[in-house]
Amino acid sequence: MDSLIRFKNLEELELSNNELKTLPSDMSSLSTLQSINICNNKFNDFSAVINALSTLPQLNKLSLNLEDKESVTLVLESLPKLRFLNEQRIFFYTISC
Repeated sequence: MDSLIRFKNLEELELSNNELKTLPSDMSSLSTLQSINICNNKFNDFSAVINALSTLPQLNKLSLNLEDKESVTLVLESLPKLRFLNEQRIFFYTISC
């Protein structure tokens, strides 16, 4: 995984079904990465994966396995630039007075 860092212009990354257990904690050097699919892996620590993804400055499309509502909440709170989650458009509503 650490060798991915040298691909500075990477925009899309397909890592599904690879039995990954972790992601690099700092992925910020993938500064142009906009989309990543990490479905069907064997991550040990979901929070650590989301923290790693939060270092991707341009990430706006994410595909991953979500176990429960708390997982969805963590993803949405940790990745504010995300616009698509598991191929579904994310809509944010603001209520103003």
